[in-house]
Amino acid sequence: MDRVRHQSSKRDVERSLRRFALAFDVKDRTSGAYKAWKDKSISLDVINRMFGSFANACSAFGIDCGGKKVRYTDDELLVFFEELWRWRGHKPALGDFARFKEETGKGIHYDVIRRRFGPYIIFQRLFSEYKRKIITKEVLLAEAKPTQCRRTAIGQRVRYDVLKRDGYRCTLCGASPVEDAETVLEVDHKVHVSKGGGSELSNLRTLCRQCNNGRGNRD
Repeated sequence: MDRVRHQSSKRDVERSLRRFALAFDVKDRTSGAYKAWKDKSISLDVINRMFGSFANACSAFGIDCGGKKVRYTDDELLVFFEELWRWRGHKPALGDFARFKEETGKGIHYDVIRRRFGPYIIFQRLFSEYKRKIITKEVLLAEAKPTQCRRTAIGQRVRYDVLKRDGYRCTLCGASPVEDAETVLEVDHKVHVSKGGGSELSNLRTLCRQCNNGRGNRD
């Protein structure tokens, strides 16, 4: 019986916190604001006893709260963006960030995405290619950078042109993600940069991850 009541209390806390999250912006979701909130169904004292702190309770249910500045990891932002995309059913527009927060209580401002990954439209395309296993997460993170930090070795447009030119197939073994969902394609320098190779189209080719990893820097 005690275990059942404890689980029920957690559900009550979650419901109260989610209603609180819908009523307040992230920066205003503090323990003080919750304590003063007249519509709460669970007291702050109960939350502190159950979870140790208000912040711990919010974290337990995936609810962002105010206080110290949060530094999201790349993986956390990618997981959030995938959740947003699945919720929307297709490429999310900037306005969907606010609507997603209103409906689910999960809120990351789109400026956080843009500051970390650069131009939003380019990030959308790279993320889509990553989820379709056309590129790896490492390529996504290398290419999706703020404008002043973006790599110049192989630009996103050049990489796209190489993949398209090679028919989205590995030029060594012929593997393609269209035929095998496990195939991951990468753009590789024929003559490695460390050996003087440039990033012109004639020195670039499409390889699957297996062939590229087997090649390394030995050529």
